Amino acid sequence: MTKALNKPKKFALLERFVYFDHLFILKVIRRPNGY
Repeated sequence: MTKALNKPKKFALLERFVYFDHLFILKVIRRPNGY
């Protein structure tokens, strides 16, 4: 049970990190295209 409970927490943190990283990459890509 403990493993099943710990896995979603780690996954949520990883998902959050990937999400913010994705937003940052989108900003960097959109900036040159915007000019």
